[in-house]
Amino acid sequence: MRRYILPGSKDAIFAVGALLVLGLLLRNAASVILFLTLMLIFGGAPLVAFLLSCLIAYPASGQLGLIGVFGAVALMVLALEPLRALFLEEMKRIKERMGIFLYRRKLYRLLGLVFPLVIFPVFGLFSYRYVLVTMASISLGSELLRNYSFRFNEAFCRFFSKVSKEEESHFVTGTTMYLTAGALASFFPEPVGPLSLIIVTLGDAWAVMVGSKWGRRTIRGKKTLEGTAACFFACIFASFAFGSLEVFGGLSTVGLGVGAVISSLAELLTPGRYDNFIMTLAAAFGLWVGQLCS
Repeated sequence: MRRYILPGSKDAIFAVGALLVLGLLLRNAASVILFLTLMLIFGGAPLVAFLLSCLIAYPASGQLGLIGVFGAVALMVLALEPLRALFLEEMKRIKERMGIFLYRRKLYRLLGLVFPLVIFPVFGLFSYRYVLVTMASISLGSELLRNYSFRFNEAFCRFFSKVSKEEESHFVTGTTMYLTAGALASFFPEPVGPLSLIIVTLGDAWAVMVGSKWGRRTIRGKKTLEGTAACFFACIFASFAFGSLEVFGGLSTVGLGVGAVISSLAELLTPGRYDNFIMTLAAAFGLWVGQLCS
């Protein structure tokens, strides 16, 4: 069977393609940054799946005239098999990536977006705060048990071994820091807490993934110029993209900008094991102070 391979650097082409396609079809910057983040982890599979679904679903939506339908069907005939072959190839890459710790951990961390993107919009700030405080309390309680019980710590580390760093076997986990910082940030005025968690989750993912894959110039400890620049881009993009949505509305341009900049600076200046905690609180503080000063 003929293999359909995109020429050149597929990662770069997929990234540009996703930006253009999503910008045109979804017209929603928040969806663009989320989609590009998924592509950093999964490769081109999300984009190919999106194009396949559009290719199949859009002609049946009733939004095209007769000529448009014929054109869409012709395009489907020409593009469906290449896209299907490319999708299968990308799915193989996903299986390979899920065997690598870095990708598993970042996917696990992205699950934290459930709090600001599902719980907060659907149930409101009080429920969002309640869930985060409850989960942070449970996580902190488990840290105390780990400290006093060798057997519990051993079982805990074994259970989370697929997504935990080796150093976390004798130190507070990144998950506990993430949940605790999110819980503390939830006490800032709405929508500072949820928005700060989005900024940090996406910014950290971009810093780690870009720094690990393309980082060449070390500027502080293990942190690279490329990773830091990617974090800055993601924080700025996420801040303004989600800040423009009605559910996260109410913050000024100055507030959104200050929160994003301070968050990316915190990622650069904070030691790796503390960045989940410091970045979230720094982003929340920056959003709040920037709003007060605007």
